[in-house]
Amino acid sequence: MLSPTTFFLIITGVIGTFKVFDLIAVLTKGGPSGATNVIVWEIYNQAFVNLKAGYASASSVILLIIVLLITITQWIGQKKWVNY
Repeated sequence: MLSPTTFFLIITGVIGTFKVFDLIAVLTKGGPSGATNVIVWEIYNQAFVNLKAGYASASSVILLIIVLLITITQWIGQKKWVNY
């Protein structure tokens, strides 16, 4: 009975990890030599600081594909979990 709930929490947790923009923006702004640079910060930096909207859009599509692949992998793996 907990399998669907666990699946939902794993999916939202994985998507949430890709959204850690606010902490990086406030605390380190990418950190020393890009130590805390993540893809969401890179998208923001390319779009609004460097004014490269095309590069930022392509990075956003890549982020969408990564999250989609992780979700599909977990969706397929969820069918092998135990359901009572």
